[in-house]
Amino acid sequence: PLPLSSSPLLFPTRDVWAQSSYLVAPFWCQSDTRKVGVVSYVTLDRTSSDTAMVQSLFSNVSSFISGQTGEAFSGSWMLVVTWSDIHPYPHGSYSDEDFTKNYYGTFISKANTFQAIITTDGASTFAVFTYDCNLMQWSGYSTFATVGFNANGAYFKNHPASGYDVVSEAVACQNAFCNVSVSNLVYRLSQTPPSYASLQRQLCTSLYLSDLARLDL
Repeated sequence: PLPLSSSPLLFPTRDVWAQSSYLVAPFWCQSDTRKVGVVSYVTLDRTSSDTAMVQSLFSNVSSFISGQTGEAFSGSWMLVVTWSDIHPYPHGSYSDEDFTKNYYGTFISKANTFQAIITTDGASTFAVFTYDCNLMQWSGYSTFATVGFNANGAYFKNHPASGYDVVSEAVACQNAFCNVSVSNLVYRLSQTPPSYASLQRQLCTSLYLSDLARLDL
């Protein structure tokens, strides 16, 4: 969950605060962690840790990024954030739980678990989002999740399924056809911003798709 509008919007969004911020969103959605659900994180520094597990993690993540991008990369710092058993809003409503369950049905009992890794070598920075097809059970209720990132409104990307009711399946189950339940998305966070004309076209397209998603067209 992100400290933005309660309803997810495609990046760069119409939220003034979001437009001028740096945001990484593995699954921006109307979630509720008041009752259950855990968000945990750890930061790792390759140069100050000599444990085999940490070194192996850096090697595996760096090799995966290099394989996906075709560029040599060896991360030296890493942030790992895990969202576990995250239910949709208003799962945590204590005031009238029976009404909540009757109105939303079994939807609020569904849960998502996913992970984001941000790693850098001091020059290039990447985000790796990890999902398990069996652990992504909901996309949203009235509005649907956004997956991607925003860098101060000057550089941003949205997953093509963002804003649609298939987004959880699209990001998590893309490898299901080959019997591999885990899927990964890689985004380069450090990149020269596009030209002004290119940015305006990207912005117009993003806002247009956001309108279509809100209108369910």
